Amino acid sequence: MFGRKNKKLIAEQKAMIASFEAEVTNQNQFFRAAYEMMSQGLALRKDSKLTSYIKEGFEGNVDVFS
Repeated sequence: MFGRKNKKLIAEQKAMIASFEAEVTNQNQFFRAAYEMMSQGLALRKDSKLTSYIKEGFEGNVDVFS
């Protein structure tokens, strides 16, 4: 009885985590597109590329935009 209940709870939590990860990925894609659109013509450092700048600075970091 308890084994089934725990397995069900774990499965629900995994589904919830997957949903959160998908949401974060969607938000990262949105913010990447918005940042690329707004930053056209703005120079970063000479050795910075926009995509690597965004990946290193923002992607995967949920707290940046909250």
